[in-house]
Amino acid sequence: MAASYFKGEGVDIFGSIIRLICGKRKDQTHLKTITIGHLEKAVKVGRLDDEILNN
Repeated sequence: MAASYFKGEGVDIFGSIIRLICGKRKDQTHLKTITIGHLEKAVKVGRLDDEILNN
């Protein structure tokens, strides 16, 4: 679930080299939006999941 909202940690050396050679940029448009309001709801309910984030 977290991968839907945040980029991964660390450095992808191999992927970075391939993108540099091919001139392509990594597309991050697939990431969903998470707001402070979502986090407030999650704290009140005691969990953070898609049900909380989509309502």
